[in-house]
Amino acid sequence: NCPFCAGNRSSKNSELSLDFMKNIVNQISTFCKALVFTGGGEPLINKDTPEAIKYTKSKGLNVALITNGDLITKENATIIIKNCTWIRISLDGINSEEHSINRRISKDVFNRIINNIKLLVETKNKLKSNCTIGIGYLVNNLNKKNMLKFTKLAKSLNVDYAQFRPYHYVNMDVTKELKICKKLETDNFKVIATLHRFNKQEGSF
Repeated sequence: NCPFCAGNRSSKNSELSLDFMKNIVNQISTFCKALVFTGGGEPLINKDTPEAIKYTKSKGLNVALITNGDLITKENATIIIKNCTWIRISLDGINSEEHSINRRISKDVFNRIINNIKLLVETKNKLKSNCTIGIGYLVNNLNKKNMLKFTKLAKSLNVDYAQFRPYHYVNMDVTKELKICKKLETDNFKVIATLHRFNKQEGSF
């Protein structure tokens, strides 16, 4: 239901089969170093995505996953953590109300995703994995005032980073907000931003 997602404009019959995904991996594994499972909708809607992630890793590629976090389970969390180099959960809200508005979904989903993020972190620690886990926040001129609150939320969840990005390219200066958020960084927690997608790029963060 996310209004920013191209998957809402795709055919319901466009889901990739496991054989098709394996074929693609076989073709690119000779010249690619990494593959990110993302885009065109939520990757984990496809029940074969965890198996495709395992297969991609077995072919020697680094694997990453960008997910909305709603469909994380104990079973796929283990597969994801064991096989992915990094994971980013697109949270896009500091609370259930904002998340519901941005994603056009019910308010109860927010807490479920928070619990799933905790599950991923717990699984990472249990498996002693080096997988990097981060959460992302779409910034606009109305919600950039919440960037510090989002950073605090991310840090409290023990993820490795909070990431800020605009929707496509926008004319927005978040220099001040980023500098404040950066003060919460530690050796184990970072604040990052896709600065090339913001109009304001100069400055040291």
